[in-house]
Amino acid sequence: MDKNTDNLTVLPKTDELLTPAEYKIIWEQIRKNAEVIERYIDRIDLLVNKERYPRNAPEVERIRERLNILIEENDTFRRVFWRHVQLAEKWLDFQFSLPDPVQFLVQCIKRREQARVHDHL
Repeated sequence: MDKNTDNLTVLPKTDELLTPAEYKIIWEQIRKNAEVIERYIDRIDLLVNKERYPRNAPEVERIRERLNILIEENDTFRRVFWRHVQLAEKWLDFQFSLPDPVQFLVQCIKRREQARVHDHL
């Protein structure tokens, strides 16, 4: 079995927010992003520490720039996703605290009728 799939059982369930397929896709994307970042870090380590490239060599600088972009993209993805989850959870909580639609309409109609009665007095 795939190692990423094993980790899915350890993570919290988000039954109300995501389907299992959506959850798996997001989890795999985060893992792929992290793996790419790790490869870039390994390349920099190889060039600078093992092959003794100067830290400011053009090739090392290009890799660092790309690494910074990847880290920013990954962080942005996580922040946006986390914000979406928070908003979705708030919506679910709000949705369940709403009154029954029929009762709500009946109450609105009664309030209007009471307001008309008071206006005519």
